[in-house]
Amino acid sequence: MATIDANGGSTVTRRAFLRSAGLVATLAATGGLLQACSGQSSAPAPSKPAESKPAAPAAQPAATAPAAKTDAKPAADVGIPSGNITLTFWNGLTGPDGKVLEEMLASFTTKYPNVKIEHQQIQWNDLYTKMLTAIPAGEGPDMAIIHHYEVPRFAELGHISEISADELKAQSLDAADFYDVAWKGGEYKGKRHSLPQDVPSMGLFVNNEIFKKNNLWDGDKPKVPTNMDEFLSMAKACTKGDEYGLCWGQGLAARWQWQQLLWQNGGDLFDAQEQPTLDTPQAVEVTQLHQDIFKKHAIAPLGITNTVDSFRTGKFAMMVQGGWNIPGVIAANMDFSVVPIPQWLKQKAVWASSHQFVLPTVKNKDENKRKAALGYFGWFSQNAFTWSEKAGHVAARRSIVQSPEFQQLKWQMVLAQQEPSWKFQPATHKIIELETRLPVALENVATEAATPEQAMKALQEEIRRVRV
Repeated sequence: MATIDANGGSTVTRRAFLRSAGLVATLAATGGLLQACSGQSSAPAPSKPAESKPAAPAAQPAATAPAAKTDAKPAADVGIPSGNITLTFWNGLTGPDGKVLEEMLASFTTKYPNVKIEHQQIQWNDLYTKMLTAIPAGEGPDMAIIHHYEVPRFAELGHISEISADELKAQSLDAADFYDVAWKGGEYKGKRHSLPQDVPSMGLFVNNEIFKKNNLWDGDKPKVPTNMDEFLSMAKACTKGDEYGLCWGQGLAARWQWQQLLWQNGGDLFDAQEQPTLDTPQAVEVTQLHQDIFKKHAIAPLGITNTVDSFRTGKFAMMVQGGWNIPGVIAANMDFSVVPIPQWLKQKAVWASSHQFVLPTVKNKDENKRKAALGYFGWFSQNAFTWSEKAGHVAARRSIVQSPEFQQLKWQMVLAQQEPSWKFQPATHKIIELETRLPVALENVATEAATPEQAMKALQEEIRRVRV
């Protein structure tokens, strides 16, 4: 457990370490952790070529979108109580975005030196398991971050507390300033149980060097595929020698991309009763497409377990990935672009999610701790530009995204402009069960151990039998 103090440093006590051993994730800014929330393995692509080092600048180019006109307003007071306060904070941000969060926590405690934050970053599945046992035992954290789809479960169990209208007003948090889909992600049965921190979402990463040498360049930018035919044509044109048109995972590294394709094909993961809908023609068709990427179209090699590490070698033309990987690709000194997700199939849909800030229920209420925790979120929300810039996530607040500073983040602006097509994972804790089993099904199809029909039927039955 790291304690963030007013000196911007973090210390770990022996007792705290022993208590949390096996659950606390070690932060490391390595390529293997660039997937941030994705949990992909860091194993490289098969026969990984030497890393390409184009002489492109690492910084993002300025966005061409006009800056929104916003009134310059001083930061609102977040109402941190006086006196020494220690807050415990749990979340699942175990990738590079977790390192950014630690830096922001250090900035917060420097500004408010009477507050110390004991911070644990735990793999998401382990985090939820730990919270489900610790909170009812009175050993939960003072504040936490969970995914939007976990809000109903924790609210129904009484494990997270309602946030009142007065508390929202005290932090100047107005629903109209947040993306609607993210704000609604914090509601359960008409009550506010969480606050949206961001909107992680997908984009299409393009290797500019490969696009240029294959005549897929238009003036000062890459040609952008808008449909499946254009996408496949460009990918095939870039598949030559040791270079491939697409960096695509065969199992775990393709699960969110597969979900996105399913939504574009008119399918869904669950019905209104939270029962799986995975043995449908729509699901079988996109699972067949998953196999065709490797076999029929031959635009990606089998064996990729970490798409970002592989893309960073410079040997892949395109990659479908989350915006949280923007800082890591910049760090690789690649000449790249992020462009909108194409409409590959029947309708436009872009995979998105939301990290939500919650206040777990406690046995012994401490109003100062609660006010300080809400004050922390108020401060974070005001400073969410830093989170977007350094972690790659779109801020949940429209006022942040509309600021001139944010609109200079060209690639994050591309992600934000896809808002009309954002599709959130359904708000059911069964999504965790799906994400545990879906990679195995995709792996079996990619390696031809099962047909798409067999894999989807088996997956449907597995999820249907789950009792959580």
